[in-house]
Amino acid sequence: AKKELMSIVDYSIPYPGPTINTTYFPNTVSSNYWSSTTYAGYPVDAWFVHFNGGSVLVYDKDYGMYVRCVRGGQSATSFTDNGSTVSDTRTGLVWQKQDDGNTRTWDGALSYCEGLSLAGQNDWRLPNIKELESITDDSRYYPAIDPVFTGTVLSYYWSSTTYADGYPPDGAWGVDFDLGYVHYYYKVVSMYVRCVRGGQVGTSGGVIQLPQPGQTKCYDSAGTEIACAGRGQDGEIRAGVAWPEPRFQITYCNASGL
Repeated sequence: AKKELMSIVDYSIPYPGPTINTTYFPNTVSSNYWSSTTYAGYPVDAWFVHFNGGSVLVYDKDYGMYVRCVRGGQSATSFTDNGSTVSDTRTGLVWQKQDDGNTRTWDGALSYCEGLSLAGQNDWRLPNIKELESITDDSRYYPAIDPVFTGTVLSYYWSSTTYADGYPPDGAWGVDFDLGYVHYYYKVVSMYVRCVRGGQVGTSGGVIQLPQPGQTKCYDSAGTEIACAGRGQDGEIRAGVAWPEPRFQITYCNASGL
């Protein structure tokens, strides 16, 4: 599925990629890989992940792309309306139910969430790209999100994850909640903001663990590397489950290594 395939993207790897751990995924091509998820807005298209940078987009199903198979399952999304916030019981994250209707630059978005006081809590932050994509609803469009999130604008929302492929990295990742696209934009552009708090709470009770996007550095809007302390960026917060070393395990079918 789209969300499964995006989960193995490493957003710290710059162009030309591939944006994945090639120790465990050797011979990955810096190109497009199909997911099994049909695009709800136009069913002749399906979602794919571009392992050149990490964009998640749609294209005609008749087009040839690369394939990586998977096994296992996912838990279903389950949201709880708390009034001014929404809890995702699948990930343990608590979301701002409705944005304030204002657009901000990337720096402004980081500052807004860091300063937000909502539902008696002050530890709000700008979500990373994997957290933000996790609340897209691939069965919906216009907007591509569960209606429990009221007032969602058919437009782009910021994440805290810098676009590592930039020269310099003066862009950041965002989600288009019109259709559900994941793409990057210049940090000086103004977009909408939905803040989040909390983190991963384990795997018991059907809760899944979102992996970290992989970033460990921070950058200003001009793409200059800066100290991370107090910035609220993905490279500082590193929300989600840390990638263990090794994160993946290679399993051989027989003693010959085949």
